[in-house]
Amino acid sequence: MYPFKDMKRIALLLILLLAAVYSGFGADKELFREAEGRYKSGNYAAALDLYSRFIAENRISPDVPDAQFKRAVCFYQLGRKPDALELFSNIRESYASTGYIEMVPFWQGRISLEFGDFQDAADYFNEYIADGSGAPASEAYLYRSMSYQQLGRTDDAAYSLELLLDREDFEDDGYIAALLGSIYLKQGKYKSLLELTAEISGDSISPEYSNRLALYEAEARYGSGDIAGAEELYSMLVEVDDPVMSVAWQRLFTIYGKLGRADELTGLLRDAEKDLKGKPDILQDFRMRIGIASYNSGDIDTAEKYFLTIWDTSSPSLISGLVPLYYSKLLERRGKSDRAVELLEIYLSESDDHRSGILVRLAELYARSGFLGKAESRLDEFFKDYSESTFFYEAAYLKSFISYKDERIDEALEWVGRAYSADSRGDRTASLLRLESILLKKKGDYKSAADKLIRYLDYQPEDVAASLDLFRLRFMLKDYETLLVESVDFKWRSDVRDNHLSAYLLTSYLSGLSSIAVSDYGRAVNELSLISPVNTEEAGLAEIYPYALFYKGWALYRDVEYLHAMSVFDELIENHPDSPSATEAAYLAGWCGYILGDYESSSAYFLKYAGLAGDDERGHFMYAKNLAALERYREAVSIFAEITRENEDSQLADDALFEKAAIHALMGDAEQAASDYEFLYHKYGGRLAEEGMFRRGELYYDNNDFSAAAAAYYDFRRNYPRSTMYDAALYWGGMSLRENGEGFGAALLWENIINNYRESIFRAPAMLKTAEVYADADDFSSALSMYEQCRLEYPGTDRAATAANESEKLRLLINGLSEREAELNVIITREGGAGSSEGRLAMIELSALYISMGGSDLKPAMSMLTQVAGHAAEDPAAAADAQFYIGEYYYRQNNFPKAVKAFVETAGINPADKDSSARALYRAADTAVLAGSREDAEELIKRLKTHYPGTEWAVEADRLLEEAE
Repeated sequence: MYPFKDMKRIALLLILLLAAVYSGFGADKELFREAEGRYKSGNYAAALDLYSRFIAENRISPDVPDAQFKRAVCFYQLGRKPDALELFSNIRESYASTGYIEMVPFWQGRISLEFGDFQDAADYFNEYIADGSGAPASEAYLYRSMSYQQLGRTDDAAYSLELLLDREDFEDDGYIAALLGSIYLKQGKYKSLLELTAEISGDSISPEYSNRLALYEAEARYGSGDIAGAEELYSMLVEVDDPVMSVAWQRLFTIYGKLGRADELTGLLRDAEKDLKGKPDILQDFRMRIGIASYNSGDIDTAEKYFLTIWDTSSPSLISGLVPLYYSKLLERRGKSDRAVELLEIYLSESDDHRSGILVRLAELYARSGFLGKAESRLDEFFKDYSESTFFYEAAYLKSFISYKDERIDEALEWVGRAYSADSRGDRTASLLRLESILLKKKGDYKSAADKLIRYLDYQPEDVAASLDLFRLRFMLKDYETLLVESVDFKWRSDVRDNHLSAYLLTSYLSGLSSIAVSDYGRAVNELSLISPVNTEEAGLAEIYPYALFYKGWALYRDVEYLHAMSVFDELIENHPDSPSATEAAYLAGWCGYILGDYESSSAYFLKYAGLAGDDERGHFMYAKNLAALERYREAVSIFAEITRENEDSQLADDALFEKAAIHALMGDAEQAASDYEFLYHKYGGRLAEEGMFRRGELYYDNNDFSAAAAAYYDFRRNYPRSTMYDAALYWGGMSLRENGEGFGAALLWENIINNYRESIFRAPAMLKTAEVYADADDFSSALSMYEQCRLEYPGTDRAATAANESEKLRLLINGLSEREAELNVIITREGGAGSSEGRLAMIELSALYISMGGSDLKPAMSMLTQVAGHAAEDPAAAADAQFYIGEYYYRQNNFPKAVKAFVETAGINPADKDSSARALYRAADTAVLAGSREDAEELIKRLKTHYPGTEWAVEADRLLEEAE
């Protein structure tokens, strides 16, 4: 029940509210109608005010969307185009219910076109045309074509006009046909242009456009080679009362000149001047066109005549800006840049025609004359007033160049970026890439500079200078491998070899240096050998030849071709002594001689280096080293002493002192050498001092002053406890102590190596020497233990073999053998007895030792000798020696018959050794005499003298018989 009563109350309130609203709408409707009236009458300011009041007073009215649209149009008509564009965009989003919504893209396109946002304009017009419901569709086709033309899309621009010509709702065919004809003409589509003029009836369009189409037709015929047809049309057009007549006269002038009809030119110009006399504007335009045509064809005199006539007969305010523009170019070509500037400044002060181009032209002239400040001032004027000018690219490019010259590199790069933006067609990208590369190189960004040059060379692959710049950048970037690969193809190009000698030589130079950088010294020599005194002089690059010589010599030096390198350096020194590289060449030539052992030449080069380098101590230092190599020690010592004495703090003072000490050592003055090494330590320290202190010990040791040597090695260890030579100092310090009779002191040092320097090369020798000390002290157990440790820790090495031999020898000594017996037994065991040459020799020596010592038991000797004698086939010399000692064995046993037999057999074992065989026969004869067998003795002596005459044994044999008697 109660809810029903509430619904009645709500319904009553709604009725009252609606009544109030409709009451308000009545008043607002009147305001809206008043706004509409003002809008239709063209009073856009009043209309805008009324529409705004209407919207403010009644925001929910269904007429608000239409009112907003009309407000946007009012904004446009009042010149408030940014506000109009913003409001049209708002209408699309918030007021799409307006009855004019299909018109919004048209207006957005029109404003975007005027703002220069050509792509946006084209998109808006495409949207509008695609919708197809708008009234001014024909205008949309026209504006779309204009947008496409600005974007460089001439095909699309022409197509849009072609569609427009086919529409029935557009009546001004003459204008569109003329516009389309101009596009065809720019595209070079002469056939399409001629078809167009054939379709369009001259009677159906105004004379203005029919004359223009006739001119375009004439241009098409001229461009397609129909000169006669073109001349006929031009001749007709010079009769019409239209500005095109000046173009027609100018074209006839060009045709006559091109066809060589010089005799008719004078009459043509006279007729033109006469016909145009009453039309001053057209006459001036004609003169200007003739001047420009003459200038472009290279007829500077005729061009100047017409430009000067225009300038002298008219006020600057009445002259086209093209006249001073072209006239200034002509004057500059004649070397009259100051006059060109004056002309442009005068014109600029009285006329704004072509002002944008004239400002840029003035800036160019000022910049070329070095007046960068004035040039930049004119450019600033241009950028302030003409940011959308077709000259913006040239202006931005010039601004970048001026900034570069003024060292404002970042600013220059910024202007290059703006120039890119102005180059909508991209046909000037190459020039910008070249400039950008130069700027980036100046900035030190070599990688980016190289990248830009690579892109530039895609556009201009024949630009030799740019290729050379790229090679320079590759070198700066240390991209040597790429440089070496690319330079091969570049140098093989016929245009480079034949017409660009300097680029060819510089590329060879860079390739040579790059080859050195990658250690390809052979190629470096080949590349640098292409550079000669003759071709560098011819190319204007004489200054690089000495450097090419130097690096060629350096490549040879690094390739260990010292003799060839020295000859190259010598050419540089002799022929180009003033070159900065000659000094270093002398130094390196000195080193070549030094390495080759040609110390005389080396000395001469180092002396020359010292002279070229302003008495540089490096030259004197190496000169002294050569003197030392030539054993001119006293002279060398004198120079080294002078280097040290003259400047004790020089970089070579410590080296000189070190070399001086070494020479004193060679001269046998160990005390002075040791004193120098010690002074080196106290004065300079460092690596040389460390080596010098070690050498003190070597000096004393080599001079048998073992006490001083031990003290010197001790000083070294005390001063250099972390030296890499510390273990060596321990070892040689031990050797010094042992030689000085301090065996156990030596053993202490060696045990330090054994225990603490396990990787030292002196560890194994230290073990052997320590074992010797123990053996000398009869501490055989410790000695054997040390030998065994060495054998186990260094298996397979000579040290291990020595340890094994010494161990065996020691054991034999312990068993009562003499030292030599022990040594020979060790050898026989180690070498496998009679199975080896060393074993056989040891067995012979040991057997001889036993035989010489005598004794009751010589069976071991006989056994060893018999074994060796059994190897006569492979070792006749050892077998003969063994057989000889078998004879001695029997001789000692008083078994003379067997002794004689053994000696005789000896003579036949190794007949090549005549002395040994003769000795054996002599010994057989001697034994026969002792045995009382004179006949046998005589027979043996006869045999000896027959087979071995002249030997000392043959002479002794005669005495043998005499003594027997």
